[in-house]
Formats: sequence, C-alpha cells, structure tokens
Amino acid sequence: MPTIVIKRSSEYVNKLRAIDIYMDGKKLGNITDGEEQTFEVPSGEHRLKAKIDWCGSPELSIKLADGEAQLFQLSSFQKIQRFIMLLFVLGAALLVTHVFVRNVLLMNVAVGLFATSLLSIAYMLTLNRNRYLTLKKLDDN
Repeated sequence: MPTIVIKRSSEYVNKLRAIDIYMDGKKLGNITDGEEQTFEVPSGEHRLKAKIDWCGSPELSIKLADGEAQLFQLSSFQKIQRFIMLLFVLGAALLVTHVFVRNVLLMNVAVGLFATSLLSIAYMLTLNRNRYLTLKKLDDN
C-alpha cells in the first residue's frame, strides 16, 4: 500500500495547534508542530489538502502507485509573516519615538504601519485563506 509522509515545520505561528490533513475530502489525521506523520493510502489519483480552522493550503493532485512513498513539507504562510512582523515592530518603534519627540509625522507613519500589518493579517485570514498553509511535494531521496 502506498504511503505519504508529511513533515511539518516547527514555527511560532500556530505552534500550539494541530493541522488536519485531508485526502479526497476525507480527514486522514492531524499533525502537530515539528512532527512527521506517515499515512497509508490507497493507490491511484488523489487530492491532498491541509486545513486549520477555516484556512488551508491549495489542493495538490497526486498519483500513487503500490509500494510508493511520497514526501511532503507542510508550513504556514512563511513568506509574509516576517514582513508583517517587520511592519509591526517598525510601527511600535515609531510610536515609542513619538512619545518622546512629539512628532505628528512619526505618529502618522506608526499608525500607517500598524494598519498595514493588521490589514495584511486580515487578508491572509479571509481572501487568501486557502493559501494560509503551504503543502509541497519534496524530491524523493
């Protein structure tokens, strides 16, 4: 019987939460932070997806032959999370600076950075919710 192996990255985002793994719309199980899970699945063509609450990954089309093992990497929205944190930290730094120098421009820029970071998070959790997680096939080694 074919197997799929899913390795979940250890990340501070969703660290305490399990991510559910679905194949053809049916739940196979879940995977916790930094964990690796192996699932036995039937051979043939399938659709693989990861979900956490209302967010998830894009569906992957996979084809499995008898005795075959495929390896996948699961992570959260890594590309944007550092950018959002940078905006948030810069906004906080400018806000603290504003307290000491009382500069209206610094206050406006700080509020703009905070708003941009919050809007980015809202975008990831609503309009881009099916790209919140990344599930990609790794090369066979």
